[in-house]
Amino acid sequence: MTEHLVAADVIAERLRLTKHSSYTCLATKRTPAHRLGSLWRLKVTELDERVRNNGASQTSELSKKGAD
Repeated sequence: MTEHLVAADVIAERLRLTKHSSYTCLATKRTPAHRLGSLWRLKVTELDERVRNNGASQTSELSKKGAD
């Protein structure tokens, strides 16, 4: 089963960001996305994985600081 690509505005709504903020993340390559012409498309599973991984690394960094 193939996963469909969704538009950046759908991702902005999912993450509760403004469209401008989501496009800023895309432009700085902080968000996994594919550009098709002038349009950005994303896979929801790639974004969810990125959010989970970044959240886990931030949590482990905080716990390391607390151990010092």
